[in-house]
Amino acid sequence: MNLEVSNTHFVRKIPLKRKLIFGFVGFFIILCGFFVLLFSPFGNACVRDFLLFKLESQTNFEWQARHFKLTPSQITLEAVAHNGQLELFLQSEYSLFLRNLKGSFLLNSKGFHTTFANKSFKIGDNVWIEGVFSGEFANYVLQAQSNLLESQSDFNLYGSYGEIQSFNLHTKGASLYALFDFLNQVPYGDGLLDFDLKLSKTRDSLNATSPSFLSSLLGETSENTNLYNGSFSINLEGGELDAQKILEHFGIAIPPTRFMGALHGEITQNTLQHYLEMYSSVGDFTLKGASNLITLATNTEFRLNLQNLSPLSPFFGIPLNGALGAQGIAKGDAKNMLLNGTMHLEHSPLEFRLSLQNLAANTLKITSQNLESSALFTFLNQPAFLQGILMLDLDLRDFQHGISGFISMQSKDLLINSPLIEMHTQVGFPAMAFQLDSKVELAQGKGILNYALTSSLASFQGQGGKISLQPFSFEIPQEINLKRLQNFSYRNKSLLKGNLNAQGIATNEIFDIQGTITKETAQNSERTNPKSPTKDLDKIHNANDSFSFSIDKKGLKLHLDALTSAQIYTIFPKIPHYFEGMANLKMYEDFTDKTRQVHLDILQARFHNTPLLKALNHATQQNLAPLIFQGFSDHFLDNETLSSKISLQSQKDSKTQKSQSLQIQSSNIVTNLNNFTLKGDLLLKRPKSTKNHRLYGNIYQPKLQ
Repeated sequence: MNLEVSNTHFVRKIPLKRKLIFGFVGFFIILCGFFVLLFSPFGNACVRDFLLFKLESQTNFEWQARHFKLTPSQITLEAVAHNGQLELFLQSEYSLFLRNLKGSFLLNSKGFHTTFANKSFKIGDNVWIEGVFSGEFANYVLQAQSNLLESQSDFNLYGSYGEIQSFNLHTKGASLYALFDFLNQVPYGDGLLDFDLKLSKTRDSLNATSPSFLSSLLGETSENTNLYNGSFSINLEGGELDAQKILEHFGIAIPPTRFMGALHGEITQNTLQHYLEMYSSVGDFTLKGASNLITLATNTEFRLNLQNLSPLSPFFGIPLNGALGAQGIAKGDAKNMLLNGTMHLEHSPLEFRLSLQNLAANTLKITSQNLESSALFTFLNQPAFLQGILMLDLDLRDFQHGISGFISMQSKDLLINSPLIEMHTQVGFPAMAFQLDSKVELAQGKGILNYALTSSLASFQGQGGKISLQPFSFEIPQEINLKRLQNFSYRNKSLLKGNLNAQGIATNEIFDIQGTITKETAQNSERTNPKSPTKDLDKIHNANDSFSFSIDKKGLKLHLDALTSAQIYTIFPKIPHYFEGMANLKMYEDFTDKTRQVHLDILQARFHNTPLLKALNHATQQNLAPLIFQGFSDHFLDNETLSSKISLQSQKDSKTQKSQSLQIQSSNIVTNLNNFTLKGDLLLKRPKSTKNHRLYGNIYQPKLQ
């Protein structure tokens, strides 16, 4: 009985061992088959595609393999991106049984542009990163060098099971110019940057719905957010702005501007203690505080003191000037932050309050009860045409939806800087004080603008104007009234008399007005002088003479009716004073070609007693002094060369009342205003004779032949 049981038990053990043996053999065969397949061309292709996929997911580049080979102990890869402009060479020895690896890599650029996080970057030619890696799968080290930004950079990375344990970076002599080029920006300056970074993972980890700034930089997800301790320092030396590039791009000349600075930081469990100091030939800036690298919550004090804002023009996109001082504190986090403080524009105090949402401007309030208008003009890099105290109230909100709010500015006593205006325009203003009342009301980037600048002699008003911020444009109706124009001067001479009333429009493209000049005839000595040969000219025009003025980027247009010869010679002082009389003026000045076209509709005119009159008297054998002429003259001025076309027809003799019909015509007279010479043709036509003459010589002593 016992024997049977024992034999049965023995018989049952044999199939189980066989199964184990067969299972092991089968597993070994499958494993061998797997390795055979893995190291076959098909398996190499699968591994290659997998590696390229992982490489693309990490770099956002599309890679193509030029060469790939996987053996039981070695892997080699040659791949390119950006149409062959970026090359990767990788070679490594490894052991699956010992679980270790050792290899090298080279990343080389031939120059290309790329986009990352909606930002454009430019990678230069012959930029490379070269390094080696070794260790076990569980603990490995990567050491590399690079010439990125024309620097000498070294970095070490220690990792374990795909997680970075520590990271050290040392960069020396990086070029600020190359950094601008890398960021695809105009290199407005240059300098040398040194950068040191040391990070080490702590034993703690953080459960957070969003990764920290550092963990995002190191490629960690929100489910695996580690804490890092460390320090960094950035030193900038030998910085200098490129004055020529700033002049080319912004049309503003800046003084030689040199700068240096340093940023130091200590990182403890995602809290950054930072201290920034910048020193330059135009001012200083300091920043000190603490920030959380996850929420970006900060408590930071700042202080700014700049003696000249012009070097900062590239950063704001408009020409700036003057001095600015500011101090305050920034508190909040990435979602909501508040900057509060005071600042001085030149010597004018202002208070400001800026709130941010998601690090973008949300509301802004600036107030001042004692803002010097000259400081505002200087800040905008404009001459200080007005002097006085302004009251400013700026309250804006909803920056993410086009900006709403208002800007108001008032003043009770603004003085015109007449010498400065005269220096720039040759127009002189009498001494007078203005009152200013202006306001802009905005709703989602569009709104209404009203202003009134009034005094005892002049008023400028614009009511119901339209303004848009994106794109910037405005359209403001204009109403201008100037009293006693004889108090205004042009080229140090009184030009017009009477009162001017004009209406028109001002836009971001053009300023265009039309109106009338109401003459004060009793005050016009030329028209009331009984000895004047043009004393009767008032009878041929209305009491109100039309006027128009238009200016845009291309040129200037001016139309004035019933100008006396004295007024015309005041406007054009270089032209010869051959006539005395009255004419309507139309003028166009081309800013691009720097040319000027002038048309004179001659109402009535007589010849001055000049050598030209004597030459004409000799040519016609007649005294032309009593004759009154009508007609026109066209002139084109280019580079001090005046080309003229003239047509004149005489009227009745004022003394004999007899008809002395005489036509004076010229198709082209060229006057050189540099050497005061002229030459051209002159046709003298009378009822019974027509003669062609050559006009030449000095403009003050012309000759006829």
